[in-house]
Amino acid sequence: MVALGLAGTGGMAEYHVKKFRALEGVTIAACKDRNWDHAEAFSQRFEIPWFFTSIDDLLASQVCSAFSCAVIDSHHRELCQAVLEYGLPVFCEKPLTRTVGDSQFLANLARRKGVPTMVNFSKRNAPALGALKDLIDQGDTGALVSVEAEYLQSWVITKVWGDWETVPRWKWRLSPKESTAGVIGDLGSHLVDALVYLFGDLRIAEDDPGSLVSLEYALGRRFSGDFVNWGNTVCVDRRASFVLGDGTPVAFRVSWVEPGALDDFRITVNFERGTACLDLSKSREGIEYESALDHRIRFLRGKAVRSTYETFIDLCSSPTSRVVGDLNFDHALRIQRILDTLVPGGIA
Repeated sequence: MVALGLAGTGGMAEYHVKKFRALEGVTIAACKDRNWDHAEAFSQRFEIPWFFTSIDDLLASQVCSAFSCAVIDSHHRELCQAVLEYGLPVFCEKPLTRTVGDSQFLANLARRKGVPTMVNFSKRNAPALGALKDLIDQGDTGALVSVEAEYLQSWVITKVWGDWETVPRWKWRLSPKESTAGVIGDLGSHLVDALVYLFGDLRIAEDDPGSLVSLEYALGRRFSGDFVNWGNTVCVDRRASFVLGDGTPVAFRVSWVEPGALDDFRITVNFERGTACLDLSKSREGIEYESALDHRIRFLRGKAVRSTYETFIDLCSSPTSRVVGDLNFDHALRIQRILDTLVPGGIA
């Protein structure tokens, strides 16, 4: 039995409870939030036996055998560090931390402690992503020509998910001190992880700086308080050019301010003999492939995959096992280094 401790009481913490509690051999043993009232209310709502306001107190209680981190980006390092130093497995929301330095620290610590770690790059849970990888790896479609990758939302201009100026769940994402460069860390981490999974080597095209749109510029008004740091607001739209290991160009874009977009994750791969399109807003189960010869469109269904949540529990239950494609802290560091290249001067 894996007794899971959970940091956070927001929307992602609720989702973690739902996903982990649905698995056999898992119990949610304790929750933690800095705010006593929030921690108590969350424990009562989800019938969690213990609640804490201190990570040290939670660990000292010894009621947990593994830990899930579902708090804002700026608190990932301190919580994961405490749990790793105590020797427990850690499941962390993406991105691992705000900076390369902090991710490097945690990756090194995890390696020394030798405990399972995982970062929740949850697009891996979609069979469609595996279907696209299978098509690429088979090599029957000819050489790669180009790739277009985008993850687009509109909630900053529509407030469709809530008023981000007042609702904590969204407000922190627009705080330069709390988020990881805004949309770059939020949506960019998912998209970069998917590209690395599909193609391996990925590097920024140094001859094309692309474009970076700030919150202030996108909405055309001044901001203050939590929304500003050293006079700057976060990035809400980033276009960039990447290059794969074989030189194939990748057009990359992430945005919170794309009109008409809700949660649109798309990767289009152009081959010599056809075009494959992964569009998770249409299907999480498979992709469409159009042949350049007869323009016939086929739906290619992906194989069922074990979710990130299931895989983490597998690791906790048998920590000496090696899982193919393990999304551990070393992998998260690799993603963090790529994200860092999307911010002039790096993410600080």
